[in-house]
Amino acid sequence: QVVGYTVLTDQLVKTRWSELTEQEHGQVSQLAFNNVGVVTSQGRAAWPVKGKAAALLSAVIRQQGGDAYTAVVPQLIARASEGPGQAEMACMLLHYISEDLTVFDTNNNEGKRSFLSSLTNSVNSVFPFLCEMLQQHFMLAYNAQQAGQAEPLAAHSAVITASLNALSTWVEWTPMARI
Repeated sequence: QVVGYTVLTDQLVKTRWSELTEQEHGQVSQLAFNNVGVVTSQGRAAWPVKGKAAALLSAVIRQQGGDAYTAVVPQLIARASEGPGQAEMACMLLHYISEDLTVFDTNNNEGKRSFLSSLTNSVNSVFPFLCEMLQQHFMLAYNAQQAGQAEPLAAHSAVITASLNALSTWVEWTPMARI
């Protein structure tokens, strides 16, 4: 699975995206979004698989631009309530999208400016979401630890890590007045 996600991300989305038709863009986007759901529904998927699935979807979103990001954020936030796997994936995606834009972005300045504008406009919903995930899953992890439940503890701890990672990348570029 890791190799498959890597090939799709590197060879199709990052390298040959411009050669695809609009219909193919839609198909790849739907595949990436559905795979995020599949990975998290399989129980405790290995972190590399989750990471590559998140990287694929974030690369697709980056290729499609700010409008695609604006459309997917409410879906990610809604899916996060389905369980710790979905919450972790939502936080990972927000982390990767932010990191791609601020660290690894190779798009032209206008494309970057447009995407950054979409991210900045979403700060008022993303920051409270990430903080809520951190707080909620910290309490759930604490309760699981007190009850001696190793599996729920690991799942909630993964959400804590993912939300902290996402917050750390968003804080790097978000205007202080928005934090």
